[in-house]
Amino acid sequence: MPKPLRLYAFEAALNVGNLVALILTLTLTIIVWLISPNTFLPFWAFLLVLLILLLFIFWGWATCYAVYKDRSTRLPRVLKGRPAESFYNDAIACIILEPSNLFSHGGAVSVYFLTDDKDEVLVGWGFVAIINQSGALQVILTGVIEGWQELVDQVLHNDQNALDKLLVKPTLPARLLRNGGGFQDV
Repeated sequence: MPKPLRLYAFEAALNVGNLVALILTLTLTIIVWLISPNTFLPFWAFLLVLLILLLFIFWGWATCYAVYKDRSTRLPRVLKGRPAESFYNDAIACIILEPSNLFSHGGAVSVYFLTDDKDEVLVGWGFVAIINQSGALQVILTGVIEGWQELVDQVLHNDQNALDKLLVKPTLPARLLRNGGGFQDV
């Protein structure tokens, strides 16, 4: 899960230096200016204020860079597979994914197999059944394209090679949808 922006700003402040000293210096500068705004400003004070402004600029840049670097737009890794609970109608398997903010509870998903040529082949579809407290996703596979049942069996047996080559996306291809909604055979 991505961190809130306030944590990025706090971490960036810690990386820039001591946040308390920065706030204290800024506060003292403002107090001195409020007491005597028409007083001549010595060069050292100008440099101090300039340094504080540069620190704030660097802090903002560091925060933006941390947010940019930690973007979580990648698809979550498949952690394991297991048989689905019997109360899910038409359930074929349950796939456990690492946490991701791309998915929502009840959302439809499509499952792809990544070939050795880096092509993605649609193998099935399903929905997000549960997002647990740690953020891990439980996806129920409800449909499998003909010819891919062996891959599903490998996933159910937690074959690491098969798990590493699965991609779960938070969308469905248009060819799976009928005019009235629902799924059709591909």
